[in-house]
Order: sequence, then C-alpha cells, then structure tokens
Amino acid sequence: MPKIFDAIKKDAEQRVLSTNRTDENFLMYLDRQVFKKGSELDIVTKKIKFAQPTNVVFVDEAPMMNFAHPCNYLLYNASTGEFIKKVDAEFPYFMFDKPDSIELFRTCRNIEALRRKKRIRVQLDPGKLSAYRKLAPFPLKFSVTGTRYAILFSGASNGRHVNDMEFLYRTLLDVYGYDPANIFVLNHDGTLNYNTMSWETPPADGFGPDGSAWRMTVNGAGNRTDFQSVIATLAAKIKWSDCLLIHANNHGGWNSTAGDGYLCTQGSSFYAADFAADLATLPKFKSLLVAMEQCHAGSFMQPIMNNSPADKTVFQAAVPWNGSSAGSWPFDPWAEMWISAMAGVRGDGSALAISPDDNLDSLISSWEAYDYAIAIDNPVMDESSVDLSKSIFLSKCSTTVKLYKERKEFKEFKEYKEPKEFKEYKEPKEFKEYKEFKEPKEYLEPKQLLEPKTFMEPKMIVEHGMPEFPEDPFTGIRKMAVPPGTLECLAERLERLEESVEKLTPFIDSELRPDLEKKVFKNRKKK
Repeated sequence: MPKIFDAIKKDAEQRVLSTNRTDENFLMYLDRQVFKKGSELDIVTKKIKFAQPTNVVFVDEAPMMNFAHPCNYLLYNASTGEFIKKVDAEFPYFMFDKPDSIELFRTCRNIEALRRKKRIRVQLDPGKLSAYRKLAPFPLKFSVTGTRYAILFSGASNGRHVNDMEFLYRTLLDVYGYDPANIFVLNHDGTLNYNTMSWETPPADGFGPDGSAWRMTVNGAGNRTDFQSVIATLAAKIKWSDCLLIHANNHGGWNSTAGDGYLCTQGSSFYAADFAADLATLPKFKSLLVAMEQCHAGSFMQPIMNNSPADKTVFQAAVPWNGSSAGSWPFDPWAEMWISAMAGVRGDGSALAISPDDNLDSLISSWEAYDYAIAIDNPVMDESSVDLSKSIFLSKCSTTVKLYKERKEFKEFKEYKEPKEFKEYKEPKEFKEYKEFKEPKEYLEPKQLLEPKTFMEPKMIVEHGMPEFPEDPFTGIRKMAVPPGTLECLAERLERLEESVEKLTPFIDSELRPDLEKKVFKNRKKK
C-alpha cells in the first residue's frame, strides 16, 4: 500500500502542474482510507458515488481563501493506483471534521508562511491596547436609551473563524461595555471546538493570537435550529429602542443567483432566505447592523434588507454574492480589519496604521469601520436610508443626524402632548385712583442771624502787677491791656542787661562766641 500511495501522490502532483498553472500555491491531500464500491462522499453541493474501491486526492486550488472556491477531487483505483477521473468542486468533504486518515503531502509558500507566524508576546486586550483610550473614558458606552444585543455566528468553523469571534467579543465587552448576558455566541458544534487545519493551533491551546484563555461563552451550535432559539429569546426581550449586531463568519456558498446564498453549517446549509425569515419574527426595534465575512456573503444582503424588522438597517459584507472571501491565520483579513477599526487596535496587538475616525468625533461608526477594511476583498454595503451607516455605532443605540457638514446631534423628540386648556381670562382689577397731589406748605424764611452784642470792657484784674482780660468768646484770644509806664520800665531793664553782658565779655572764650569780638573791641576803644 505505501508504494501505491507514493505512486498516487506523484501522479496527482504531475497532473496538477501540467495544467499550465503559473501559480503553484495549492495544497494536495491524500486520504489513505479506501472508499468502498457503491459508497458516497458528500461534498456539500453534490455527492460523489464510487463505482469501485477508491482512494481520493483532494486539491485545494486557493488555500488562502475561505470556501466556497475552486477545488477538485482526483480519484484513483485503490488496488492498482490507476487514475480514474477528476471531479470539480467548491468544498472539501472534511468541512466539519478532518479524519485522521487524511495526509497533507503537498504544501505551498503561503501556507508555510502562516506556519512560521509566532504568537504575540502580549495578551490581546482591546480594553488596554485600544488607541481610543486617549479620546474618552472606557468603556465607550453612550446609550441614553436602548439595550445593545449581539449575535456571533459561525457554522463550519476553522480556527481563524473562532478567533474572529473572540476578538469581537473582547471588543464588545472591553471597549464598548456590552453586557455579556446580551451577547449570544453560536459556534460549530455548540462548543469552542473547530476543524483544525494543519497550520492552526488546536482549541485546547487557547486564543490563537496569544494563547490566552478563551473569554467568550458559547450558547449553542452554529446552525439554524440554535439561531432560531436565540431569536425566540430576543423576541421576548428586545424593545423598540434597542439595537442588534449580527456578525456571521466561517464558510458560505451560493446557487448561482444573487439572493440564494447560504452559510455552511452542520447537518444542512443555512440559506439566506431562511436567515431573513427567522430575523423577521423579531418585534420592531431601533437599529440592526449586520457584518458578514463568509464567502458569497453579499447574497444575504437583499433578503435581510427586505425583511428586517428594525427601523434602521445597515448590511455590510466582505464580498458580493458571487465572490469568495480571503482567509489567513490567526484571523480572516476582512473581519480582522473591520473589528480592529472598532477596537482601536490590530488583532496582533499592534497600533492601527491610520485612524478610522474620519470625522474626528471620537466615535467609530459602521461606515468608518467598513471604510477602514475597504481594501480587503471586495466589500459591499446597503442601508435603509442614505448615509445611515455614518450614524450607526456600537457605543450607543441612538443615531445622529448631520446637517450639511455640521456635526450636530439632536435629541429624539418626545411624544407631542396637547397643551392643557387655558383658564378663563379674567379682566385685571381696576387701578385705584391716585390721591390728588397736594402742594407743600410755604417754607418759612429763616430768621436773620443776630449780630453779636458789643462786649463791655471787662474790669481790670491786677495780678503780679499785670492787667488781664478774659478770653474773647468768639476767637478764644485773651486780650492784654498795656498799662502806662510799662514800656519805659522795660527799656531800663534792657540797658542794665546790656551792661552786664559787656562786663562779662572778657571772660567769654572768643572761639565759642566769635560774634562778640567786635563788640568787645568797640567797647575797649571807647574807654
């Protein structure tokens, strides 16, 4: 058997390379299991029926894309190793579980680059790493009215799809303050499991980018039955003022018509028409934002827009109805960029290259997130009114209205109430008449000031030989009278004093009294 397997591998690779391919980025798998005669192999869109014991080689022609995309099956006789036929397809038969019998025997340059990716050194914590922490206090929760709900959905999950949901889950909690009880996670088989590709880390190793413990709680499987269960739960809770975010991931397909796409889920596919019909059972609520990453996601656009029970609806998808979305590790590129714009940090913990906040209002709208990821894949969008996506946020349920280029936010108008009936009009009381103004009485002329009486000469008071008069009552000056002979007496006293000075002059130091020298000289000369 090993020799037959070697021969099958060699022939299969030569066949693929001989088809004039210039791109050698393809993968080849050999299933060592022998498919019995008459058995069938379900490859999602159709089934392969084996007419003889067969070994199968699966060729993935676009390994960096999500399914559906071109691939094929090479069938070989299990006994002789001879080539039987080629079957073109869009999906692998191991969409949900990869059997141990499968061997990846031919890899490519792009996949090997993913294998060499190292985990980031810091834990991916949007609440601490977000650039928006510099703009406003965290969490960014500005809801005045309305509860915010979210549904994260992935059916046929690979590791990157679960990582996308975990990144968004952390962003909703840490950056925008969502209540964990209002976030519903539907994944794969109802657990954190996923179909691990050879370059991906297994679920037990934790969150793909950093190995940290998973934080999201899975509420159900990624299928229609559990989606309907969540819708029923929301129907009993959601109100007219609330908002809902739906993020869908994993793989998807289409049936060659615009509105006939589907999500790959366990058991059967989840078609766009059924998805929209289930959504329509919700009561009226305020706003619905749908962001889908799977291949052919654009096929869900018109069914959702036509059946949305929300007053305002925005739909965004990585690709149109006939396109395949890119895949990578540890995230899907479009989903990572959309979530990074909302989170303010890249999925690998690095800073954003440019700011998604185009209008610098510190709020990231659904339009700004869509525009930030516009270069990835071929995104499409629809909205229930022009420029509505610029007014839909994860931070609040209310919307803003922009007039011309002014950023003005209007509060919602309250319900108009009829004014109360006016009371009967009463005439104002008559004003009291003013009393007649009386002229003031005539002022009396002031009495003339009396001239002071002429003072009589007071009697002379003789004290120590000097007459003395009393003080003048008006000036306070005491008048002195000079009796006869007083001046002559005073002159005599001065002469006697002068003689005494002349006698004493010789005994006075001339240096102390230079003013006396002349007088002394004159006096001596007379003698």
